[in-house]
Amino acid sequence: MQEEIKNVLVRLASAGVIANNTVPKEKSMSDELAPLLLTRKQSAALLGISIRTLDTLLATKLLPKRLIGGRCLVPYVALRTFSRHDHPLIRPERKPPQGDPRGRKDESRKISKPRQPPQTGTE
Repeated sequence: MQEEIKNVLVRLASAGVIANNTVPKEKSMSDELAPLLLTRKQSAALLGISIRTLDTLLATKLLPKRLIGGRCLVPYVALRTFSRHDHPLIRPERKPPQGDPRGRKDESRKISKPRQPPQTGTE
């Protein structure tokens, strides 16, 4: 993970977007040389969060994504904008389960009488 962060920072510094790990400037000519889209792994490394947290941000649409082929890419500008503000705790809403996951009806959950052993004719 640290290596990935270092690689992203080196690329951004070589493009002139950042200098000495500082915050990028608002608008400059060097923004044209910055990578437009980053992978999920690069985006998570740049923000300093886990990939799973990034996936939550993408699922709740707090960060936009671009799907190209089978790849999910995050715009660099969106990462910069997102990092400028505080964000509350993110928890996706969970829907209550509906019905029995095994497909049984409610009547089948009722406790029935225990089975009687078969009676034999010798008494």
